[in-house]
Amino acid sequence: MDPWPQTNLVFFRIEGWDRGEFIRRCGEQDLLCLEEGGRVRMVTHYGIEREGIEDVLERIRSVLRRTA
Repeated sequence: MDPWPQTNLVFFRIEGWDRGEFIRRCGEQDLLCLEEGGRVRMVTHYGIEREGIEDVLERIRSVLRRTA
């Protein structure tokens, strides 16, 4: 099997959530994400270190913990 391509694009699906609502709530956490092909898309940039990724993951966890 060929190795996964190296990319700064992250695609994922949100089960049990309206994608638009998830994206809106991420925006409230200063996270930019877009809907693309039934998935959520986020992008990292050169120079983003593990600490920055951990911060984003915690913000996403915060979004997912919130109820309507």
